[in-house]
Amino acid sequence: MTLPRRRAAFGLALLAAVLAVTLSADAQPRPVATPAVPGGKKKDGKEKDDRDWNEAIFLPVEREAKNKIDAVNKYINGPDPITPKLWDDIIAVLQGLLDDPADKFVEIDGKGNKVSVKKEVNRIVGTFNDDGRQFYQRIVGPTADQKFKQAVEENDMLLMAEVSTRYLHTKAGADATIRIGTWHLDRGRYAQAANAFRLFALRNPKDTLAPDLLFKAALAYKRQAASDPSFAKEAQRYWDLFEKASNKGPVVIGSTNLPFDKAKAEFDKAVAVGRKAFGSEWHTFRKDPSNNGAGRAGPRSWRPGSATCTRTRPTTLTTTPRRPGSRSSRTGSTRNLS
Repeated sequence: MTLPRRRAAFGLALLAAVLAVTLSADAQPRPVATPAVPGGKKKDGKEKDDRDWNEAIFLPVEREAKNKIDAVNKYINGPDPITPKLWDDIIAVLQGLLDDPADKFVEIDGKGNKVSVKKEVNRIVGTFNDDGRQFYQRIVGPTADQKFKQAVEENDMLLMAEVSTRYLHTKAGADATIRIGTWHLDRGRYAQAANAFRLFALRNPKDTLAPDLLFKAALAYKRQAASDPSFAKEAQRYWDLFEKASNKGPVVIGSTNLPFDKAKAEFDKAVAVGRKAFGSEWHTFRKDPSNNGAGRAGPRSWRPGSATCTRTRPTTLTTTPRRPGSRSSRTGSTRNLS
């Protein structure tokens, strides 16, 4: 075989080998690139994104708080007795969550239900046994007493609310919560009063409640039930407790000796729901979640059989007679719209 033929044969063999390798590589399954999904771990091993993109509102979840709460529940609900040293550690962990100025949310079950971290911690402290409550009062009580005394002397209700939230299960925290609820109740802020007494209910359920406290809580729940029916059952339950505690006799509310019949009349008295807030008083977008806030101009009325609407009060507008080919002006003659 001549040299040119040998070179041609070698070139054809090399080309066949390259084609064979290429075809075998194409036949191998290739890995499919998957897009990143919220909640998956990052490549560098950092924290994953816990947000659920299907939720309408994102609630910041504190995963570290959940781990601490789970650890505390493991010790509290465990079969082994809790030593004084362990009580110190448990109280330090829980009080640290209450002292955090920012309140976040924690999942309480595997269904994604979330509650406030501070509310869940206060609920847990409310389940302490007698030893745990004594340790809590001994450790946290002095600080709560100092802040409560300062709030009373300076008449600082913001500091009083702080004592109520951070030190609810101390004696000072209980007094602060009752003061906050009474303060709102006296001023007709029934929603704030009802929520203050609902916070008080997170304390030890075995505590004996005074008749005047039961009456205030029942009254706050009953007044709030006019706009929020979810408080109706609590109102009746606390009224029944008040009847039993007072034995249907007079009760001292502040400096007033209130007979039972007058207390019953006050409880049964219907209170009109407050007027709708105007635009300058809205605390949410368009006043409420239904975006149905009332404006200062008042409601509009429609004439039967007509597509035009009129205001309930005549409004005088100043206009100029319109000429052909010119725009109207706001100065000139007046026209009454009714």
